[in-house]
Amino acid sequence: MLSGTLSGSGQVVPDRPRPARALADRLGAFSASVIGDVLQRLPVMDSAMVRVAGHGPLAGPALTVLTRAGDNLAIYHALEVAQPGDVLVVSGRADISRALMGDLLGELMVAVGVVGAVIDGAVRDVEGLAELGLVVYARAVTPAG
Repeated sequence: MLSGTLSGSGQVVPDRPRPARALADRLGAFSASVIGDVLQRLPVMDSAMVRVAGHGPLAGPALTVLTRAGDNLAIYHALEVAQPGDVLVVSGRADISRALMGDLLGELMVAVGVVGAVIDGAVRDVEGLAELGLVVYARAVTPAG
């Protein structure tokens, strides 16, 4: 079992209560703006975050990851505890100089059933991520790994 703290590279919260998949599916039927309004406009993404891959809604339990700028090791560790239907939510400290994920990590996400990601940082290989069927939001796109 992975502990909650990863030495030097970041943090993952592995064990947490997950809502029923039916709840995530119902929430996915609403726009983000409606959900934000209902929740007093507090839990909304920064306007710099944009969809870079995929179509349709992105809804599911958040598997949260805190990592150093440009370091994706914690994301690999998160995938060890991910469950089908999870959404990776990664704080990459808004660094856009290097991609935190691309199609290789995307393939691993699909293999464990992760449905998409929100990356506060940069990603790459967006065409490959879209072909995998993943919905991905990010602060930027860069070819730099």
